[in-house]
Amino acid sequence: MHNIKVLHILSSLDSGGVERILYNYYTNMDNNYIKFDFVVHGNKKGLLEDEFLKLGSNIYHVTPKKQNFILNLLQINSIIKSNHYNLIHCHQGYSSIVPLFLAYLHKVNYRILHSHEYLPKSRIISKLLNIPYRYLIKKYANIFFACSMETSEYLYGNYLNKNYNITIIPNAIDESLFRFDQDIRNKTRHELGLDNKHILGHIGRFSTEKNHSMIINVLKEILDSDDNWILLLIGDGKKFKEIKKLVSDMGLSSKVIFLGKQINVSKYLQAIDCFIMPSYNEGFGIALLEAQAAGLQCYASNSIPQNVNITGLVDFLNIEDSPKIWAEHIINSFNIHSRTSQMDKFKTSKYNIKNVSTTLEKIYIDIMTNKDFKFK
Repeated sequence: MHNIKVLHILSSLDSGGVERILYNYYTNMDNNYIKFDFVVHGNKKGLLEDEFLKLGSNIYHVTPKKQNFILNLLQINSIIKSNHYNLIHCHQGYSSIVPLFLAYLHKVNYRILHSHEYLPKSRIISKLLNIPYRYLIKKYANIFFACSMETSEYLYGNYLNKNYNITIIPNAIDESLFRFDQDIRNKTRHELGLDNKHILGHIGRFSTEKNHSMIINVLKEILDSDDNWILLLIGDGKKFKEIKKLVSDMGLSSKVIFLGKQINVSKYLQAIDCFIMPSYNEGFGIALLEAQAAGLQCYASNSIPQNVNITGLVDFLNIEDSPKIWAEHIINSFNIHSRTSQMDKFKTSKYNIKNVSTTLEKIYIDIMTNKDFKFK
């Protein structure tokens, strides 16, 4: 019998940052005491679903709101009504208002909204449109989480941040899963037929904010100076075909390997030589944590919250700079770096999975017992 039943509501259980974080948390908690169930949108089976099923989770697929809003509402309503959850934990920003409202109607006492998104240059019109959403947020959510101060400020705004208790739950990883291993590096490079290549790598959903076109243009500039480079891209998404066409149109098909979605990204992080993330926005940048754990030199845009740089291995470059400037920086610093263990830095950081999972588990328990936990 589970003492605490938590229903997480998110887009999918694929290989994205939020779902990987939840998997990290859950595998380091007492699954006999706390149970995670999930509502995901769409019929497509996510890459991590089998892993959560092994841990005893129930996974409910619902119709996406864009496809049929009423059906989405009815399906989530039925799930909440039938299963008597102790907590609803939502991860979809302002879209979370629907499940939060339904949880409120069904008198679920603890309704968590968790902010993962950060847009550093939101337009004025967007900020104005956010005002009614924030009113609804404070009405239907009564516990507020964020993965960083930046994501907290973006979703909740000044009023909520000043007047409500926002709890920062850092994104965390198990550093030991990514620790540099020369044997795995050699084996993976050999499997890929890239033994003697310089490899630039990226992990991320193919979407506008990830800025894959910039990565391709940086590669083109690098290749103009040194033809021995290869790019590995891990992920899938709406812009996959568009980026693949761009690669083909630029004559780079032999220089870019599309690996699709991968549940074991660690072995590819071992294989590559440096990591690039020129995102327009990131709530935090979990892939940068994983890359650092693998001892990689990382090149990231200055739009990403810079507290992700816990090892000193991340160089932040101006998102407005040209691909040529990015390429020159990568080439000039590439031969300087040698990979070493980052274990000590992770153990003492706030992104250590053991520490964060214990903290989140305690927060769930404190919420349920109303012990030393402030909520509105």
